Amino acid sequence: NFGIHDMKFMEPGKQQVPPDAYEKNLRDLVKQLQATGARLIWATTTPIPDGELNPPRTFDKVPTYNAIATKVMTESGVTINDLNIHVTPHLMKLQNPRDVHFNKEGSEFLAQAVAAKVEAQLPRR
Repeated sequence: NFGIHDMKFMEPGKQQVPPDAYEKNLRDLVKQLQATGARLIWATTTPIPDGELNPPRTFDKVPTYNAIATKVMTESGVTINDLNIHVTPHLMKLQNPRDVHFNKEGSEFLAQAVAAKVEAQLPRR
């Protein structure tokens, strides 16, 4: 859950991880993971509804953090799974109201997108 938790404000004016630190953290994380030889796939942060959330939370802007992550992953040669773009047209029926989480159908929808991207990265026999 890098991204969505990073952009959260823990208390007024105190952000968990500001954008500049988010970029540095991602670069460090990618470097560590690439050193393992693993094939990496980065999933973008999904939308956060406007307005009051339940439980009450405030966040920075998802596009800002997704742009930072996309830049880092592109420069690092990491495959990107843009779950944000994939789910955005379907938010009204897939995302819980006033919540960052998704209903059962939404979770299944996102899981299918994740599985398809992982399967596409597997070696062909």
